Amino acid sequence: MFGGAAKKSSRAQKENRWRKIVAAVNAVGGNNRTEDVVKKRYYDIRRMVKRKVKAAAASRKTGGGSQEPDLLPYEEELLQFLGRENLLGIEGTPGTETSE
Repeated sequence: MFGGAAKKSSRAQKENRWRKIVAAVNAVGGNNRTEDVVKKRYYDIRRMVKRKVKAAAASRKTGGGSQEPDLLPYEEELLQFLGRENLLGIEGTPGTETSE
């Protein structure tokens, strides 16, 4: 659904995957959330994780030490799934957020 694999997936495949995700969320949450609500929540969480990781990286650059972002367990899981490099770029690479 994301990254390079997204280009190889048809729209119908992506919609089917989101329907499965919504069904799984509703199965554990007990609410009848719509696809739009689930997508919005996913993108909100992803944005918050990115913000926290960037803030921790900026803190390290300014002498703030080796502070790791204070992430909730589900945020940590999302970070592992997405990969730190996908959020910040590869450290030391010119033109990325983490290069000096």
